[in-house]
Amino acid sequence: MQQFTADSETLNSNNVDISPISDVALNSQLVALTDDNTLVSFDPTNPAKTDSLSVTGVDGILLGIDTRPADGLIYGITTANNIYTIDADSGAATYVSTLNTPFEGGTISGFDFNPVADRLRLVGDNDQNFRINVDTGEVTVDGTLAFAEGDSNDGVNPNISAAAYTNSFDGTSSTQLYNLDPLLNDFLLQNPPNDGTLVTVGDLGIDLDTLGGFDIVSSPNGENAAFAVADGTLYTVDLSLGKALSLGEIGTDALNLQGLTAISGDNDADSLPSEEAPTVSEVAAPLIDLSDLGDSTINFTVSRDAGFNNTVGFYAVDAEGNILDSESGKTIAVGDEGYTAAAIANRSDISLNGVNGVSSEFTTELVGGSTYAPFIVIDGTIEQLEDASSNDPMVYFPFLEANSDGAEHVRSLGDNIIGFEDLPNGGNLSFDDLTVEYDFA
Repeated sequence: MQQFTADSETLNSNNVDISPISDVALNSQLVALTDDNTLVSFDPTNPAKTDSLSVTGVDGILLGIDTRPADGLIYGITTANNIYTIDADSGAATYVSTLNTPFEGGTISGFDFNPVADRLRLVGDNDQNFRINVDTGEVTVDGTLAFAEGDSNDGVNPNISAAAYTNSFDGTSSTQLYNLDPLLNDFLLQNPPNDGTLVTVGDLGIDLDTLGGFDIVSSPNGENAAFAVADGTLYTVDLSLGKALSLGEIGTDALNLQGLTAISGDNDADSLPSEEAPTVSEVAAPLIDLSDLGDSTINFTVSRDAGFNNTVGFYAVDAEGNILDSESGKTIAVGDEGYTAAAIANRSDISLNGVNGVSSEFTTELVGGSTYAPFIVIDGTIEQLEDASSNDPMVYFPFLEANSDGAEHVRSLGDNIIGFEDLPNGGNLSFDDLTVEYDFA
């Protein structure tokens, strides 16, 4: 396996584990840069909720930001070719250095730290390709950006305006540099980075009007989750295919974004105030509360929009999602070993499923005096969980700590409406793979 040195970059395509929304992304927050030197922070699972902070003390307009793996600080570069660190709590910028070679690559540019060489990669839509020592401002002018001979875009002039490295953590020995071209709407690999050679990975599948930033969240075990912002929308990008998937609009007001970085939950850097991924105590679980009622007849309407043939059931819990096991008499808390088995053992007789494009109706009775939480069996049945076979399908609950991927899969979509997401790591967060609406008869 070839590794990087501080002065050269040789790509290793191995040991890069790709996940659309991995655990490390769920434990991170994203920070976007606007065209008026404002930082906008948000959780990737809830981009509509944002916090803003003005950056002060810089000369010019910030072109890009990134978190440096070597020290965990946010760095930015301005139109005056100055590099600053930015305090994530106050927004105060501290001057670090000035580039000894001017960058003229445009106001929306690729800006990301090589985690192996600890050098800043700066690329622009004019095909400039800089490698920078941010501590001194010394610039190494690398090869002009151009598509590889024989590539599907061979001969086309690239228009790179975003770049990010995989394995973006201190101490890694391998990394890859990916780029976005908003005119071609293509996802690219820059290999080797110093040569500026571009290889087309795939079509993003979306029309990028204005690309506002790109970054890759990484963990020391090799998990990578890629995010891009364009036209005020957050996307996740599949690094192996180049396909982009919308995760929702950022904030509630129109934003002109031109940079993106991630602050990991494992990072020592102070983070901007924002909502972290919810814990079990913070999740407003969609429960059916019959604790003060007698036996109740309930009508369910099930709608399905998914390739998986999922099944929904209900089990008795307390207000925190804990299970009083009827057989052992013990309380099994959310996240405890044996939680799934206890949920199945203490479930009601309800078993709901549906057919794509068809509303299916069920009527059943729930025993009063209890609170019930829903669960979803992915592409399987409850009976498969109860038989002697070891090939049990995956089960997800409305409590994050009970889910094997730590992601949200069950959400309230309104009064008496429950939405389910059946893909690992939260999938596309649509919560419409299966929806269950209910009322009391």
